[in-house]
Amino acid sequence: MQSDQHRENSLYTPQQQGYDAPEREFDVDAPRPDFIDWKASEYVQHDKGFGWLIAVIAVSLALIGVTVYFKQWTFAVLITVMAVAFCYFGFKKPRIVSYHLTQENLVIDGREYSFKDFRAFSVHEDGAFYSIVLVPVKRLSPAVNIYFGNDQAEAVLNIISDHLPLEKTTPDPFDVIMRRLHF
Repeated sequence: MQSDQHRENSLYTPQQQGYDAPEREFDVDAPRPDFIDWKASEYVQHDKGFGWLIAVIAVSLALIGVTVYFKQWTFAVLITVMAVAFCYFGFKKPRIVSYHLTQENLVIDGREYSFKDFRAFSVHEDGAFYSIVLVPVKRLSPAVNIYFGNDQAEAVLNIISDHLPLEKTTPDPFDVIMRRLHF
């Protein structure tokens, strides 16, 4: 039996106590819309201050110093280019993406995804946004992230749960590292 806190909160995330994917229940009496449209940023941008920039420059200079000591000039140039790209993408603002979710498919900025291409989904919380990660059937295909706010949460979850099972997943090591770097 679910606690009163879980009954009041219609969205469960892996971080909440008592999260168990097979026992996830949706409000089956909630009306299922034919479609839902919304806009959200393509990723959650974390604020990076002056200290973050100084840390990237310090690490880059240390690595460049090691490569110069060993007279690896090409690698020193590569580290410089990578540091510049890392800073550029670190401060780049996310663009706004339009989502259109129907009972048949999901369209993200004009690109159509069929529910048949995915085997499951999981829900993650990232700051003020929630995201759904659609796990692809094909092993080498990338997962698809869907970001949405609290006001769309129940409708989005209801439509997706009609087609895919909820699966408890943990972020992969790359995502954990990028989150710690505030990327």
